[in-house]
Amino acid sequence: METLSIPAATITFSEQDHQLEKLEFALALALSEGCHDRAHHLRSCIEALGDHGEEPGT
Repeated sequence: METLSIPAATITFSEQDHQLEKLEFALALALSEGCHDRAHHLRSCIEALGDHGEEPGT
């Protein structure tokens, strides 16, 4: 599994939103394929990046 090495404090909000969108898409794929370990890892990455309570791009 890949790990995310970009600290959230060093990227702009639009970059953070874009990264969050990519992670959420990967999470949806992992869940649809039944990859529970990958889904758990992606959820951890999403939490580490920070969720602002809104959809990316809004």
